[in-house]
Order: sequence, then C-alpha cells, then structure tokens
Amino acid sequence: MADYAFFTIGVVVLVIAATLVGIAVVISLVAKRSYAGLLGFVLSLGSIVTFGLTILPALIFSIIGIRRKSFVKLAWTGIALSILIPVICMVLTLTDDPGGFTASRPPDAEIQRDNVLREKIGLRTVKPEWHFHGEQFGERDWKLPNSDRQAKRVHRKDDTIVWEEDYYYTDKTFRTHDGTAWEFLTLHYDYRGDRISIHCVTTNAMLKALAEPYTFGTTNIHEAIRTAEDILSQWGLSRL
Repeated sequence: MADYAFFTIGVVVLVIAATLVGIAVVISLVAKRSYAGLLGFVLSLGSIVTFGLTILPALIFSIIGIRRKSFVKLAWTGIALSILIPVICMVLTLTDDPGGFTASRPPDAEIQRDNVLREKIGLRTVKPEWHFHGEQFGERDWKLPNSDRQAKRVHRKDDTIVWEEDYYYTDKTFRTHDGTAWEFLTLHYDYRGDRISIHCVTTNAMLKALAEPYTFGTTNIHEAIRTAEDILSQWGLSRL
C-alpha cells in the first residue's frame, strides 16, 4: 500500500513537471514577445512543488531570457533560484537527521518510570545490567549482558512509549528454504491500542499453534502473556 502511494505521488509530480515544461515550450514558440525570462522564473519556483524536476528547464529558459529585452530581471532571478534551491535542499538533507543515532543511555529516572508502567501491564522490565545498544529513529535497543542477543526494542515519540517488543532466543537454529533461522519468540505490546501480539519462530508445530491466535494481536493481555510463558517454559526460559 505504501509503495503504491509513493508511486502515485511520483506519477503526479512527473505529470506536473511535464505540464509546466510543455506550457513553457508552447508559449515560447507561439508568443511574439520573448517570455523566456518569465518562464524560467516560474519554472524555478515550480521546482519546489515538483521536487526539482523543473530546475534544468528553468535554468535553460532563464539563460535564454537574459539575452532578451523582456523580463531580464526575472531571468536573472530564475537563474539564482535554479542554483539556490538545489543547494538549500542539499544542505537541509545533510543537516536534518531525524534518525539521529545516540549511544547515550537514557536517564535512570526515566527507565524506572517506564518500568513502573511495564510492571502494571505485566511486561518485562529493563534490567540495570542490560546493555543500551543505542537509539535511532525513535527506537531504543537493549541487549542482554555479555551477549549480542537483543532483549527489548522500545519505540518512543514525544517522550511517550508507542510500542515495545521483548525478544527471547533459545540459541538454537534450524534450516529453512531461505537459509538458517534462529529459534525465538517476541512479545509486541502496543501502548496506544492496548494490544499484545506473539510471534514465534520455531520448528515445533505445537508451540507455533499456541502462538498463532495472537499473531495479529489481542486485548486479552493476561491470556496472551500466559501463553507466551507456556511456550518459553518449554524452552527453559523465563519471561521476566
């Protein structure tokens, strides 16, 4: 669905850009007076809407426009905008880092506050000995001590937890048609929808059947947690 939306937006942008260029070409060919400078200026402004697709024709029309007697000032402005707009976009792209990776461990007071909320729900708390692996794009990763295994991922927005996932690995692997897979279970809790889901990757058909009813989430938190504990107990793992 998201890919289709991006494709649609791209087609619309291309149509707008082609239309603007087409109109510019027709006017420049038909009009007795040279409108090249004016068209270059308009196309340079239009590049903001078309994500830069009209920059090149804007620059061409603007260069032609400075050789004519009409709209010379607009032609120079069009040249300036055709150069300035891409530079501004490049600077913004390089300086704007919404993902902003940080390895700084969150304050203990915040961790404790979130743990109180987790205890009320019945989720696994962040342990003092856990290693903070970093935060990027609002997602914080925690790993078990002396291990490369991920323990929890927390997605935050506006200083509020949106969702979090707990990971439980057995350290066992098995072969699939795509290669080697790890045996593990995840518990995903959505704070906004108050829903929890279970994802179990294993060759054990019975355990997969236990987790299947909760694949797409449920509001029956305690029942889902008990099911997850039943699966983990089969692996000799503790949920908390």
